[in-house]
Amino acid sequence: MNNASGTAWVVEHRAVVSSTMDVAAELARAGARDRTVVVADEQTAGRGRAGRSWHAQMGTSLLMTAILRPQLHAQAAGGMSIAVGLAVADAISDVCGITPWLKWPNDLWIGSQEDGEKVAGVLIQNRVVGDQVEVALVGIGVNIDAHAEEIGGGATHLHAHADAVTRDALLEAVLRRIDERVPTLVANGGRLAVDEWNARAALLGHLVQVEDGERAVTGTLTGLGEDGSLLLRSEAGEIVALQVGDLTRGPRRRS
Repeated sequence: MNNASGTAWVVEHRAVVSSTMDVAAELARAGARDRTVVVADEQTAGRGRAGRSWHAQMGTSLLMTAILRPQLHAQAAGGMSIAVGLAVADAISDVCGITPWLKWPNDLWIGSQEDGEKVAGVLIQNRVVGDQVEVALVGIGVNIDAHAEEIGGGATHLHAHADAVTRDALLEAVLRRIDERVPTLVANGGRLAVDEWNARAALLGHLVQVEDGERAVTGTLTGLGEDGSLLLRSEAGEIVALQVGDLTRGPRRRS
């Protein structure tokens, strides 16, 4: 598959891996070129955000890590997760006719804006040299067809909401959308598609809580900041910008 410049993706297929991120990291260290992608049928020790596990049985999910060399300034590196999240949402919409919600910082939901179930996740590891991103490892996992006990509570899969979806079709759509979103991010100097993200933001306008270690901040989610931070409005009306943390629905107000 080629992008606008005519450069084809290099697809490295593996049957079973610990994680596609591990394989991609090895290939990147060995000099793998931009737009190389590792795709696996099964992974036994996949990782999500904050070291959480993402185990997937044979053939049930799209499991991939793309190696990108985006010529992006280090200060704009955080925009990669926003751009890739939008790309994956676009791809799922292309293939399934479903537009997922984006749950900050890196999950995709299917269902209602307030009460969706996780269908996909994005994990990005950047290697920065000087003031430039030398390589970005873009890990993506999408549940395609799995039993509830395999994916856990609060999760879902595409076949529960759409007709048959093949991994090949979804992979092609994801790569095509990355080819659109990431070069646009680079060309714009790391400026984010904030309005697009906010239009798809899970829990927008709802009381939420963001936890980072022992710190917990509660407020109404008002959207994404220009720098990719999550913006909450406190009870006092102040806007709080958060760069990291786990987002959950906020504690219920007492009557």
